[in-house]
Amino acid sequence: MNQPLASPSLWKPTIGADPSERASAKLGAYEIKFLIEESMADALLHLVQKEMQVDSHADPVSGGYLVEGIYFETSERDVFRRNPGYARRKFRIRRYSGGSTIFLERKSKRNGIVSKRRIALDAAELPSTLLAVKSPDPSKESNGNLNLDWFARRIARRGLDPTICIRYDRIAYMQMENSGPIRLTIDRNLACTPFDGVQFPSKELYRPILSGHCVAEFKFRDSMPTGFRKWMDDFKLVPQSISKFRNAISAAGLGVEENRMSPKDLPKGTADA
Repeated sequence: MNQPLASPSLWKPTIGADPSERASAKLGAYEIKFLIEESMADALLHLVQKEMQVDSHADPVSGGYLVEGIYFETSERDVFRRNPGYARRKFRIRRYSGGSTIFLERKSKRNGIVSKRRIALDAAELPSTLLAVKSPDPSKESNGNLNLDWFARRIARRGLDPTICIRYDRIAYMQMENSGPIRLTIDRNLACTPFDGVQFPSKELYRPILSGHCVAEFKFRDSMPTGFRKWMDDFKLVPQSISKFRNAISAAGLGVEENRMSPKDLPKGTADA
């Protein structure tokens, strides 16, 4: 299977040091999230697979792939608490289906539009990458990996450390519309574990979060596609601000427990259709 991507290449998420590539990072997408039960996810996918195409980077049979992410946070949990200077951006290192490539990412959200800057590295470089972001060496910026330097400087400036790992199974579908590409993803089997090491943790160390529920996301460039609106009406889907990161921090006992979302807090719109 090809190396899966978090977003299709049409979103242009992977850029380097070239100015023209930096300009492309301005492209982004609206990202509408829903917290739904497993049974609803199955019913929704039954319709989606008739209307959209499986992500070309996913397994052609299941339509999915494994996502693992190492998320960065401060000792004061500024990202979790959405404190000024931390509310709109998350930094993480991702791997897909245990592949040979890792991606250093900055995910930003402004005025409802999500954009990413990504750096692709060989997975074997993960230990040295973590060392570099923990202890950036300004003397090496002129002849080192400029992309890694960009990531490391921003991590250091914000006092961030690799804090928690999140993994889940993602099912992804795409379609080209007149207004541009659209994408629908459903993330299942969400789990997390505190990060303490130089490699992605083994599966056995993870604990479930949002048990019995999935996170569905509709992604589009311009106006909401007609098909998305119909599925929202049919399933009575209610858009929510669902953060895998914040739920993981709480579930791992690393944040403010009273802010954790639990199934009993779900709105009535997430009931089975």
